[in-house]
Amino acid sequence: MAEKNTTKNNKSFRLIIVIAIAVFVAAYIIAFHIPRPIMWNWESISDYETIDTAGTGEIIDKTDKAETLNYENFLTLLENNGFAIGDELPEENDWFSVIGKIVVIDGAPFYVYEYASNSAMEKDSKYVGSSGYSINNTDAGCSAEIDWVSTPHWFKKDVLIVLYVGEDERIIDFLKETFGNVFAGG
Repeated sequence: MAEKNTTKNNKSFRLIIVIAIAVFVAAYIIAFHIPRPIMWNWESISDYETIDTAGTGEIIDKTDKAETLNYENFLTLLENNGFAIGDELPEENDWFSVIGKIVVIDGAPFYVYEYASNSAMEKDSKYVGSSGYSINNTDAGCSAEIDWVSTPHWFKKDVLIVLYVGEDERIIDFLKETFGNVFAGG
């Protein structure tokens, strides 16, 4: 009889250990592997925020604390706003100083160029003609007139240049909300 209780206690102990390990693994996965949504709207980030520290009403510059809109954040914003992200392909033109990516979003190709700095992005954005149908990179000796299948919409912000060629109002509205108005094209 005592032997049965010991066996039963060993089985109970093993079960407790297995449950504890499962809880630990689940907590680890939740804490470190589930992507967290970005909870802010890029348009609502202001340059300054009033912080009441002990009633002083001190204004603190928070521009350096706002997260830069980069490729990863852009994809997260798209996902959080219900867009389906498909394949990613390298963009093989030498229009800019960086190699871009073509990302299929809701079935439409987006051309995304990510830069190491805002100044590098701004420099390359000047190569795009205001109509969005021409690129003239005098530094690289590259010039192109492009006959897009639809209206090109060129956007830029922080370290990204994004080109969407199409007329889907939902996509255009999202891009305007995220980047502001186009800097070239439609």
